[in-house]
Amino acid sequence: MAKFTKEGEGLKRTTALAATLNLGAEYTLPVYDRLKFGLLSSTRIQGRHSWTEARISANVSPLTWFEASLNYALSNFGSSTGLMLNFHPRGFNFFVAADVPMGKYTPKYCIPINRFSANVNLGINFTFGPKHKTQYRCVEVQSL
Repeated sequence: MAKFTKEGEGLKRTTALAATLNLGAEYTLPVYDRLKFGLLSSTRIQGRHSWTEARISANVSPLTWFEASLNYALSNFGSSTGLMLNFHPRGFNFFVAADVPMGKYTPKYCIPINRFSANVNLGINFTFGPKHKTQYRCVEVQSL
């Protein structure tokens, strides 16, 4: 179907795959273990198309079936904020997430001046089976 031939002498071309370096950390408050803070650094190494992004987030899950997350990102392309709400009772999972770039806003109407875009994602998943399986069960405790 196709025949590939080398045209010319000494023609060589090499390319490399882009590498991504992700470093992250999460901290849980000792007094309220349902509030967690996170930090994520992503660097894409691709020659002149390289970029770096740092993201900080706060995640709270006050109920076993509800979680909320707020984050802020700063990168070579600008900054953005995001919000996510996740509802996951038994049987299904529903989430709504929005990501809005930060910039200059008009003081009167709070409309972005220099760029206007927002990403809104929503989804639903249906889950099967038990929510959590206990691996170990303590039947009897003996004290000394």
